[in-house]
Amino acid sequence: IDQFREEYSEDDLEEVEKKLEEVQERRENLSEKKAKMEERNDSLMESLEELEEDIEDKKSSIEERKEDLEDLEEEIKTLEELQDMVEEIESDLELYSASEREIRKRKVRKLEKNVFSWYRKLAARNEFQRLRIDEEDYSLKGVPVNAAREYSIADYQGAGQLTLTALAYQLGLAEMTGSTDFMMIDEPTDATDTENRESLLEMIHSAVSQFNQIFLITHHGAGREKADR
Repeated sequence: IDQFREEYSEDDLEEVEKKLEEVQERRENLSEKKAKMEERNDSLMESLEELEEDIEDKKSSIEERKEDLEDLEEEIKTLEELQDMVEEIESDLELYSASEREIRKRKVRKLEKNVFSWYRKLAARNEFQRLRIDEEDYSLKGVPVNAAREYSIADYQGAGQLTLTALAYQLGLAEMTGSTDFMMIDEPTDATDTENRESLLEMIHSAVSQFNQIFLITHHGAGREKADR
């Protein structure tokens, strides 16, 4: 130390002490800055960790939404397929309805011919020049001989003609559907006059060849001699 003091003057020593104090002060300042930086770094790391957790949460949320979106796309695809199926079925139903209406129309026209043919066989004299079946309610209508307009059979004629046309309707329907095993006719002669009664019974007798069995109920006793079948 003595040697050191001999080499350096008092001023030099003071200068060195000042430098040392400055260095010490700077060191303290740097320590404070380092502590603050470490604190800030810790805060940043904490924020970074929170951000990473948030990112992970968002990733999970995105994945979930992606799965939901895929499910939704699959559901939309299924709905589109169902829509296509519905449109196809509606198209088929429309075509079927059109076909069904046309088939019904043809069947009704054929049944009309059968009914009119049976009516001409049943009646002693034809009261109608044409019979028609209404396609809406299947009621029977007719145009009388020497008439220009159509009437409802139920409203136009008396019980005798109503019985004849009703029986003709049933016979025509049975013939058309092939229901010829058995037929029961309940009191067809009750409301018919003598002329039509004989014609009616004769027709029923001749119809035995088309029906396996006919069961006729009548209170007049007429037709007993023809009741072998």
